[in-house]
Amino acid sequence: MAVAERRVAGFLACSYQLMEEIPRARTLQNFLRAGGSLDGGLIRHAARVVGRLHDEGFTHGDLNERNLLMDEQGRFFLIDLDALELSSRPRAALDLGRLARDMSRHAQVTRAHREAFLRHYCRARGLREVPR
Repeated sequence: MAVAERRVAGFLACSYQLMEEIPRARTLQNFLRAGGSLDGGLIRHAARVVGRLHDEGFTHGDLNERNLLMDEQGRFFLIDLDALELSSRPRAALDLGRLARDMSRHAQVTRAHREAFLRHYCRARGLREVPR
């Protein structure tokens, strides 16, 4: 994905977005609402995607199950990047908290699933403990 903006006197004059279609992709929310179940591979991949985002110094700003897109092979992609921010302040915990709150609304997402996500997330980032 690429974005270009032109501003005049601080106001957005025009913007362009370039994106790629992911055929037959669906949000994690739609997957869970359709009765999908999380396995170790899906959890691990989602944790790696979020971990890489945070390792690069970015926060999503609106990380939730509607903004994690899955393709047919179970690979995850982040969407709705309007609030994406490069920050020197560690704000990863805010993203993780928002995602955990949203995921807790799905009965099939258990505490064990959430703990597995955090373990894989921390492993992907080389962390010894969950960010505060």
